[in-house]
Amino acid sequence: MVRAAAMFLVVLINFILQSTVWRYAEAFGVIPDTALIIVVSYAILRGDVAGCLLGFFAGILPDVFYGGWVGLTALTLAMTGYLCGKPFKHFTQGNLLPPLLLVSVSVFAHEILYYSATLLLAGRRELELYFSRIILPEAVYTIAVTIPVFYIVFWVHKGILRLEKRMAGRPDNFRQLKGRKR
Repeated sequence: MVRAAAMFLVVLINFILQSTVWRYAEAFGVIPDTALIIVVSYAILRGDVAGCLLGFFAGILPDVFYGGWVGLTALTLAMTGYLCGKPFKHFTQGNLLPPLLLVSVSVFAHEILYYSATLLLAGRRELELYFSRIILPEAVYTIAVTIPVFYIVFWVHKGILRLEKRMAGRPDNFRQLKGRKR
């Protein structure tokens, strides 16, 4: 429960920051996809199912609030979280190479899938233009901010683990306290 609440808060804060503060950090007409970085980082740290669930929630927020094809971002981020969480069940948490590589591959795959679907649904065929003007600059920008965002997710993850460890030794209710010998 603590983990779900903490990650809900991280995704919500990220959504608010992406909607407000990151708009001022725009470069070449794009902003970094920090939600994707959070989903990939969390999937690496917690596994495929947790990455999938976080991806769905992180994707449904912009789908609902920004309009467009509702569920498309949620679907692509959920798939990304699931696929990125699969190979890293026993991840060495001090190594930054897996998050960088996975975010690099994921941002291209996510954006190509997303823009291909939106272009096909709209009946347009300008993928080359979108690739050169949106996907490539967004991928480079997202990869550039991967390490700081990964460290934030890693720090939150470690804090949750410490809190869960402390709570595991604490009795849940009065009955357990009553049965203890002092």
